Amino acid sequence: MDSGTCCIQRFGPEACGLTAAEAAVMMGSAKAAGDAAQEWDDSHNADLPEWKRRCIRNYGDCQERGWTGSCYDCMRYCEGQQEWPLDKCGPPQRKKRK
Repeated sequence: MDSGTCCIQRFGPEACGLTAAEAAVMMGSAKAAGDAAQEWDDSHNADLPEWKRRCIRNYGDCQERGWTGSCYDCMRYCEGQQEWPLDKCGPPQRKKRK
């Protein structure tokens, strides 16, 4: 684990000079590659409000799972509105069978 990841886990993004979006990117890249269905372990964010934890988890899913839309812009929206804009950033739509 690098020092940036350790700082985020111990003190939170703001104390390490990062925004929540920057921390999510750093934590996502530090996370070992695993099963796509595996849930995010965000126990290191336990001191954050639940809405912010959802924003970070959705941002990670957006980056890792190839969601549509600008993940960064949606993270910024989520930080301001305290909800993820699924109409702008979400899982790709499956094609309907005929």
